[in-house]
Amino acid sequence: MASFRRVWHLSTRLEVAALLMLLLLVLAALLSLFPQFPQVAPADPERLARWEASVSARYGGLARLLDKLGLFHPSRSPVLWLPLGLLVLTTVLCTLGRWRAVWGEALPGQRMDCAPSDAPYASRLPLPSSDMLQGERLAHLMQELGHILAQRGFRVRMVTGALLCGERNRLAALATLVTHLAVLLLVGGLLLSYGYGWREEVTAGPEETVAIKHVRGLALCQEGFAISRYPDGSAAGYEVRLSVVENGGTVAAGVVRLNEPLSFHSLHI
Repeated sequence: MASFRRVWHLSTRLEVAALLMLLLLVLAALLSLFPQFPQVAPADPERLARWEASVSARYGGLARLLDKLGLFHPSRSPVLWLPLGLLVLTTVLCTLGRWRAVWGEALPGQRMDCAPSDAPYASRLPLPSSDMLQGERLAHLMQELGHILAQRGFRVRMVTGALLCGERNRLAALATLVTHLAVLLLVGGLLLSYGYGWREEVTAGPEETVAIKHVRGLALCQEGFAISRYPDGSAAGYEVRLSVVENGGTVAAGVVRLNEPLSFHSLHI
């Protein structure tokens, strides 16, 4: 039990998460130095052979080891996914360990202590209890002070007979949970992208129909390609007229330009 508590305490420390993030950034920078496996290579044996030959010539006997480590495939590299998994684990444990306290602090009426050390967005204002402030004068002073705090955006409440508590930006405490959730959503998006997303490059000549290998029965037909040019003759833009063919029939058509894809259902061409 003691060892479990030590692991729990270590995994919820901010320093651990910061080190893992730094490690991920360093690994991502290092992986960018290695040539990336072309996605169309498996469907093009000649291109795959050229790529393997270039990697072998560059790294020699280390090429096979680097390939097993996934350095040519960052999306599947254990070198990258291991620290990323640890970061997700520490994020989940940190969220589980903190959400009750943070949520209770953000909800109205949950916290009775307004000491600035506990909440920097709280204001504690004790009043003197001398004979000078009694009865109606004390009530009037409390009312005026509460009005001043309310004008400055504080939520004012009475803690004791002679203690005003003003609070604002109470929901700011939830920001830490939002940032934790953001990390989990980013990782979830990566997993969905790698699990369900794909990218394919095809080459289609004039009036040629080329099948899309990832979707059975779907193909592209190129109906015309044009290049617009500036007065000096340099290329200003490119556009191609395409038809999307499904099971032999045209189901969509349009013009594809730079940064203007043709969308068909969940595909962007």
